[in-house]
Amino acid sequence: MAKVLLKFPIAILAILLANGAMHALAKCRYTSDYNDFDGDGDSDGGDLTCLYPWSKDGNDLPAEPRTSFYSDLNSCLRVLSNKCSRQNYNYIFHKKKISKDCCRKLVEMGRECNESLIWTLSNTRAYTDKSDTIRERSYKAFERCEKAVNRDRGW
Repeated sequence: MAKVLLKFPIAILAILLANGAMHALAKCRYTSDYNDFDGDGDSDGGDLTCLYPWSKDGNDLPAEPRTSFYSDLNSCLRVLSNKCSRQNYNYIFHKKKISKDCCRKLVEMGRECNESLIWTLSNTRAYTDKSDTIRERSYKAFERCEKAVNRDRGW
């Protein structure tokens, strides 16, 4: 398996895979776009490699399905922290839990962004054999988080 796939914080999720994927997050380089929007000490934006824990350098990403797809996805993922990306990855691949805070961030990121993230991860070379699991668990995570967030809002 590949060490790490895209450039992200999950996503959703994400996503965030294979041997050494979590270590790649610690080794990612930050650009001048480094932003700690939620004050937790990690980057909530910046270098795409830091945003997609499953991608070592972005070279293993699928071709953009449309112009500016990854730029738009990067904007979506700025809503998530690296911590929440790791939680989403662990939910998808290791059936771990997602915290309420990370659920809120996933829902805030939005369904369209989540679907873009799912597409990217599912079409990344190292994960194409897991695309069904990625889709199923990612949609399930979003639905559960959306219900939990709406319940907390009293909806």
